[in-house]
Amino acid sequence: MSSYKKIYIKTDRNGTKYFNVTDVCPRCGGRGDYIQGINYGVCFLCYGKGTREYTLKEYTPEYEAKLEARRKARKDKRNAEAAKYAEEHADEIVKVNREIVERRYAEFGCGKDGIGYALIGKTYPIKEQIKKNGGRWVFGAWVCPVVIEGDGIEAHEISLKGHIGAGSQMWLDDFDLYAAIHG
Repeated sequence: MSSYKKIYIKTDRNGTKYFNVTDVCPRCGGRGDYIQGINYGVCFLCYGKGTREYTLKEYTPEYEAKLEARRKARKDKRNAEAAKYAEEHADEIVKVNREIVERRYAEFGCGKDGIGYALIGKTYPIKEQIKKNGGRWVFGAWVCPVVIEGDGIEAHEISLKGHIGAGSQMWLDDFDLYAAIHG
């Protein structure tokens, strides 16, 4: 059996050529089944046939350019609509983003301003007090938005400002946060 068979079907008014293609299934390699770890079963891409069939379109260069112009026009329209929406709802978007960033700061035990204090030392006796003040256990130390005094406890200020971007992604990797907490 040939690994690739392309049969011409038709040409439409735009000069696009349609082909019926039969190809060896790329998932199972033509066996019709698959083994993945301890799982075994019928290939879900070719349904056990070992080949897959699909229709292939080959556009003329002129028609491809026309389609690309349409795609670009749609994309430009969506971008313009998004820019208009962002301009009309700028205050609301800023407010929502600020809430998201503040929530992310709180997940790491920091205050709304992104400043927190890594409490290192004998923190077990005051663990409940730390939790009550919004503290979180992060990478082997308690981080709290306020300084809590106690015997044998050191408080080191850490800042997450600039580490949280749009969409609330953390731009801080584990090593940076660990280094900030443990000095």
